Amino acid sequence: MVKLRWVVALPCVVFGILAALRLSDPFNTAAAGAELMLLQLFALGYHVRAATRRGRPRAARRPWWLVAAALAVLIAAGVGFMVVFTSGDKTWSPAMVLAIAGRLALVPLLLAALLSLGAAPGDRQARRMLGADVITVLGAGLMLMWYLVLGPVLEQGGLLDPLRLGSVLFAVGDVVLLIGVWTALTRGSTASNRRPLTLLLGGTLGYLLVDCLFLYQSVHHTGSDALVPGLLQVPIFLIMLAAIEQRGEAGNPEPHRIRRSRHLPYLAVAAGHGLLIVVAIRTDIYPWLGLVIGALLITLGVAARQILASRENYSLVITDSLTGLANRLQLRAALADAVERNRRAGTPVGVLLIDLDEFKQINDVYGHDVGDRLLVSFGDVLRRSVRASDLPARLGGDEFAVVLPRVESAGEALAVAQRILDECRSEVTLGDHTVRLSASIGVAVSSEPCEPDELLRRADVAMYTAKRGGKNDRVLYAAGRKGLSPAGVQG
Repeated sequence: MVKLRWVVALPCVVFGILAALRLSDPFNTAAAGAELMLLQLFALGYHVRAATRRGRPRAARRPWWLVAAALAVLIAAGVGFMVVFTSGDKTWSPAMVLAIAGRLALVPLLLAALLSLGAAPGDRQARRMLGADVITVLGAGLMLMWYLVLGPVLEQGGLLDPLRLGSVLFAVGDVVLLIGVWTALTRGSTASNRRPLTLLLGGTLGYLLVDCLFLYQSVHHTGSDALVPGLLQVPIFLIMLAAIEQRGEAGNPEPHRIRRSRHLPYLAVAAGHGLLIVVAIRTDIYPWLGLVIGALLITLGVAARQILASRENYSLVITDSLTGLANRLQLRAALADAVERNRRAGTPVGVLLIDLDEFKQINDVYGHDVGDRLLVSFGDVLRRSVRASDLPARLGGDEFAVVLPRVESAGEALAVAQRILDECRSEVTLGDHTVRLSASIGVAVSSEPCEPDELLRRADVAMYTAKRGGKNDRVLYAAGRKGLSPAGVQG
C-alpha cells in the first residue's frame, strides 16, 4: 500500500508543479502539449511496468501490453501533430502521415485491450443480445458523429485535404472505439479486474469526449488550440491509474463473480433522441420538434416496459420459487462480493450452512405439501432472525445458507445462528398438523482471504459436526475437523 501511494503521488506532484508554472499563461499551446506528452510517457512506463509483472500468466499481461502499444502510437501521433501545427505545413508531409496513422492505430490496440479485460461473451443468447446492443450504440454514435463532424465535412467538400480526411477517419474510429467501450461495459468483468477496467473505460470515454471536441474545433475552426491537450490530460491520467491499480491487484486470485451492466443500451437511446431534439430546436420547430418528441415518448414507453419485464425475469432467476429467499446463484454472487471485500479491506466474512433436522421423516409422515409449508415457514424464520445486511438463501431441498458480509467476530456470527435456533423452538401449525422446527447450523468465519468454495466447505464441516452432536445446535468451524461437502453447494 505504501508503494502504491508514492507511485500515484509522483505523477501528481510533477503535474501539480507544471500546472502551477503555467498559471501565468494558461492558453500556451506548446506548454499544454509538452505536459500532455510527459503524462503520456508516465502512463506508458506504468503500463509497461504492469505488463512485465512476474508471477502473472501471459493472458493477464496481454491487455497492458496492448494499452502500452496504444499509448506509444498516441505519443507518435502527438509528435506528428506538434510538428504539423508548429511548421504550418498541412500537406501530406511525413509528420502528417505519422500523426494520422498513429491516431488510427490507437483504435484497434485500445479496442483489443478493452475486450480482453472484459468477461467472456457468454452463450449464444447473450451474444445475440450483445449484438442488438451494439447496433443501438452504433446508431447513436453515428448520429452524433454525423451531426458534429461527418455531415459538415462532406458538405464543405475537399476530402483530399489531410486534416479533413483525417477528421472523417478519426470520427469513424471513435465510433468503433465507442462500440468497444459499450461491449466491455455490457459484458462486465470479473471482480479482480473491475477497478482497472473501470479506470480504463473512464479514460477511454474521456478521450472520446475530448476527441469529439477536437474534431468539432477542426471542422468548425473554433476554440483554443491549448484546450484539447489540456483536457486530454485527465483521461490519460485515468488510463495511467488503471495500470497502477492492476499492479496492486497482481497477486490476487480470480474470484467467480462477474459484474454486468444491464441498462446501458437505454443511455444510447436517450442520447440519440436528445440529439434529435437539439437539431429540431436549432432548425425548424415545425414539423420536426413535435414529431421527435412523440417518437421519444413512444420509445420511453417501450423501454420502460422492457425494463420492468427484465427486472421481473431477473428476479425469477435469482429467487427460490418456493420460499422467496435468494437461490444458490444469488448466494454465490453475494458470497463472492463479500470475499472480494474481505480481500480488499480486511472485513471478516461469515457463512451459515443450515440443514433442517428430521425433514425427510416429516415429508414421509405428513406428505410433501406439509413439507413445502415447513420450508416456507423456515424461510420466514430466517428473514426474522438475520440482520439487514445478511442474505438468507435456500440451496435446495432442506438446505439453507446465510451470507454474513460484515461480521466483527465469530461471536457475532454465532449470535445470528442462535437467534435462528431460538425462533425454531416454538411449534408451527401447518393446516391440521403441528410440527416443531429443528435445525443444525454450521458457522464459518474468515478474516483472511479465503475462496468462496472453501468458506462453504468449512461451514459444511461444522454443520455435520452439529448433526452428529445431537442436532438443533450451532457449531463454529475449527481447523482439523473432517466432513463431506454436499455437491449442491458447490454447483
